[in-house]
Amino acid sequence: MVTTKRWIRLRSDGTVKINTGYAAIGGVLRDHSGTWIFEFNRRLVNVMFLKLNYGTFSTV
Repeated sequence: MVTTKRWIRLRSDGTVKINTGYAAIGGVLRDHSGTWIFEFNRRLVNVMFLKLNYGTFSTV
């Protein structure tokens, strides 16, 4: 539990199109009261991604 009122929350997400290797990421920064600070997004090309398999990470 956060005990101070001076913190910033980062929320992020991403997606990959497996057959092309294209990916995109994005996110938002908000302060302790939920006020927007900054947002970002980025398209990535030819990425190597991780696959979650039975609770362990492996490269694909």
